[in-house]
Amino acid sequence: KHESEYNLSLLESLIPDKIPPPFYEFKQWTPEPWWDDFKTELKSKDYVILHSGCGASAPNLNEEQYKLIIRLLLEKTDWTVLLTGVSGEENVVNALAADFPEERVKKTVGRFSLAELFTVIRNASLLIASSTGPLHLANAAGTPLLGFFCPAKPHTPTRWGPYDQQQWVATPNLDWPEICELKNCPHGGCLNQLSDDEITDILCTQRLKTIHE
Repeated sequence: KHESEYNLSLLESLIPDKIPPPFYEFKQWTPEPWWDDFKTELKSKDYVILHSGCGASAPNLNEEQYKLIIRLLLEKTDWTVLLTGVSGEENVVNALAADFPEERVKKTVGRFSLAELFTVIRNASLLIASSTGPLHLANAAGTPLLGFFCPAKPHTPTRWGPYDQQQWVATPNLDWPEICELKNCPHGGCLNQLSDDEITDILCTQRLKTIHE
């Protein structure tokens, strides 16, 4: 069962009818001055968001895996790649961006407020992340996404994945352990077990194909 359903079940004693599934409703979006400046900076090009941080709350891809994703995005699309993150993640984002042209790969770590980040996510062509808040913002906004999750409890995407886009979650094929040992993973970080071929397949052969159809 998904975490949102567990939370809604707390209302059962207050709501006599069946609890409805989660839904999202937002006010009409009106561009603000900062948005026009931002789009001018991007030369009005479409963009993909790569959010590499997760606050160490769940397993994550490693630097080389994220760099592979950036290379694939630059090769397979004409999108600008936005590297987002919160203050304190500058070193991580700087390392990811170091080998790529600044005109295609933009560092925006710590730049946006939460409301501004939601606007950026809302208008993105795709968001890629591990188990972290921006992934759920993308799901709520209906933005295409690709998420990477640990298959073991308590991090399983069945509970913590993007509620409406569970089909776009990638997990490594591991038989054990049943319970994730995040700080002492027997696999040395389960998401590190995803091969380059597996990442290329889920991103290029599957996810990008559906967006470009």
